[in-house]
Amino acid sequence: MILALTLLACSSGDDPGSTTTPTTPPAPTSQPTGTDTATTTGLPPATALTGDTATTPAVPSPLAFEGAPPQHLLMISIDTLRRDALAHYGGDGAMPWLDGMLADSVHLDDHMACSNWTMHSTSCAMTGQQPMSFGFLPSLLDSPPPPVPAGTPMLADWLGDAGFASALVTTNAIFSSTYNNAAGFDEELLAPNTRSTPAAGAAAELTGLMEAMPTGSRRYAHLHLMEPHQPYDPPVEYLSELQPLGPIAYDLTTTDGHNAAVYDLIQGTLDPAEAAVVEAHMAIRYRGEVQWLDDQLGAWWADLEAAGWLDDTLVVFWTDHGEQFFEHGYQTHAWTLHREENDAVLFFWAKNLPASAHAGPTSGIDMVPTVLGALGVSTPASVEGLPLGSIPDDRPRFATAAGKGGIFQAVVQGDHKLHYSWTDPADPPPYALVGHGAFVYARSDDAEQTDLFDPTDPVTQSLWTALVPHIEAVRALTTEEPHLPDGLSL
Repeated sequence: MILALTLLACSSGDDPGSTTTPTTPPAPTSQPTGTDTATTTGLPPATALTGDTATTPAVPSPLAFEGAPPQHLLMISIDTLRRDALAHYGGDGAMPWLDGMLADSVHLDDHMACSNWTMHSTSCAMTGQQPMSFGFLPSLLDSPPPPVPAGTPMLADWLGDAGFASALVTTNAIFSSTYNNAAGFDEELLAPNTRSTPAAGAAAELTGLMEAMPTGSRRYAHLHLMEPHQPYDPPVEYLSELQPLGPIAYDLTTTDGHNAAVYDLIQGTLDPAEAAVVEAHMAIRYRGEVQWLDDQLGAWWADLEAAGWLDDTLVVFWTDHGEQFFEHGYQTHAWTLHREENDAVLFFWAKNLPASAHAGPTSGIDMVPTVLGALGVSTPASVEGLPLGSIPDDRPRFATAAGKGGIFQAVVQGDHKLHYSWTDPADPPPYALVGHGAFVYARSDDAEQTDLFDPTDPVTQSLWTALVPHIEAVRALTTEEPHLPDGLSL
């Protein structure tokens, strides 16, 4: 069977139970919100997004299997996993099992998500196209967020048409049929406790659904995990580093308590020493979540191996976004499109797939065509992404977020990135005070701290020109209007 492991990361706004967005300063226990309404009007053909257009692969995919390609697919999606939780990307070894899997896989080392929160990134990844291309702006400016337009075809639909039996176990309603965001599965189980459901329990449910699939069918099994989403609350054995820090005034084991702490930290209401301790509590708790997740996945993998579920199976691991820890003024995600929130993980494993590193630029839209090609299934014309092996090094990549701090967009091309907020920097919302305007960073600037924006510079002009069609695509789907950077126009 095919096991596709999809590692996805979500924002604290990814749970519809916590997506409120007031336009006035929220109370300390509230999640920042807004009131603008997105529509679902389709884009006319002339405004379909370009720059990510799919073509028939002209060169072989780097998924060069030794012998016949696998017949089955397994995906595991993990919410809110920072890319640098993995040692390969600078982590401290908190995920030794997943690090080992990556080392034994075809891993994409310059991979960028389509957004910084779950609905946008997963709808993009599962359709292989930017959501604006099918007339949809996933928006946390609305509460609850609007669903994906009904009937939007996704990976499970196409694999079903090719004869695959499919099953999804998800711990987040945002990635489920509830929001039309996990279309086409034959069987679906939405865990009733969402983010508090342990990975081990969800994985066991998926194993049961795989066992019930028709004998002899090709199989697509998908596990979507909300952890390590906030509130970070792993078992106590993963929190030994908290003891020397002492207590704090916030209950970080609850959504309201965590949000209250984030709000006070953003507002600067804590003295520096107190703020440092609260931030340390958050970081230790997040690392504990990551360690616990790694242990649970490693144990499940051993069970799958022993039962033969990994034979003849392509496993796909991917994340939908990361998590910020005040690198750019905020904590959690769905704030900005800087690398700590927007970098993502994607790698492919099979018993007969030699490990290799792919250094070229890839995007969330490239997963679907790569998977379909590896499984011998035709890629639909609607897919904008490109399979590995056919992606030009200078292909622009795009990200968009209608999130907690307003609308942000980014384009990466070649050696530079343009990061743009629609909000007037002189008039920010009271719950999102920083990060607005336009910034250009060299890709070698991993921390994105040195701004190179110059409206007269050819690099800035080229990046802005590439981004304009994506700005216009969002304008068609919202009542918001962008505040334009000085010296640039639409």
